[in-house]
Amino acid sequence: MLEKSKLVKHQIYFYQSLFGAQWIMPISEVFNNIGICDHIDVLSSISLSDLVFLPKHDKLKDYLVEKEYNELYSSRRSQKHWVVPTDRYGIELFKHYTLNIPKMKNDIIIPLYTVKSEYPELIIKSGNSSYCNGITSEKEKSYRRDILLKSLIYE
Repeated sequence: MLEKSKLVKHQIYFYQSLFGAQWIMPISEVFNNIGICDHIDVLSSISLSDLVFLPKHDKLKDYLVEKEYNELYSSRRSQKHWVVPTDRYGIELFKHYTLNIPKMKNDIIIPLYTVKSEYPELIIKSGNSSYCNGITSEKEKSYRRDILLKSLIYE
C-alpha cells in the first residue's frame, strides 16, 4: 500500500476528477527534495484492458521506452527521451501522470473490484474492452454520499 495516498500499488481504480473518468493504476509515491510525499505516479487509460495486462513494475521509468530524437538543426546530434510505448498504429497504450494527493480528496476514487460488484453502471463494455462511464454532475453528490456511508459502515 502507498502510505500517503492509502491506495494499493498496482491495483486498478475508477478515478473521476473535474477532467473526466478514467482507470488508474498507482505505481509509486513521489518525494520532493525535503523528503515530503505529496504526489503519486499513476498510469491511466480509458480502456481497462490496457492496464490489466501490463506487467507490474515499481518505478514509472520501467514502463517507458527509450526513443531517439534528432536535433532540428543538426543531423549529427540526437537525444534520447523516455516515452510511453505505442501500438503498431502509433497510439499510446496508456498515459502517465503525477497526481497531487491533497487535490485527490475532491475526486472520486473507487477500487475496480468495488466498481464491478457495487457500481457496475460505471463500466461500459464494448467488445473485449471496458471503458469508464463517468458520473454526471447531478448524480455525483449521491455517489459521494453512498461511498462515504459504505466507508463508515466498513470501518
